[in-house]
Amino acid sequence: MILEYFFQLEKELERAKKTYAALNAQLLDELPQLYMMSLDAVRDCVSRLVTAQSSYYNQALNEMFQLLAVSLASHYWKCSLENGQCILDVDNILVKVLY
Repeated sequence: MILEYFFQLEKELERAKKTYAALNAQLLDELPQLYMMSLDAVRDCVSRLVTAQSSYYNQALNEMFQLLAVSLASHYWKCSLENGQCILDVDNILVKVLY
């Protein structure tokens, strides 16, 4: 009885070894392929992220420059709605540039 149990365990061990060897061989074959596919996907994602960030920062920078131009224009130009004239405050610009 114990001898039969021992032989049964030995057969199961052999089956487990064969299964392990087959799965290990399959992994050794497929893991490099999976790694390369994953690497390509990560590179594509990072590339798209960098492109999106660059576009976003360029757009934000352009809008900031537009706002800065409007702010500078309103600060250095004195406009009167009554007579429709705008005068450039040259003294203020020179002071701001020098300091």
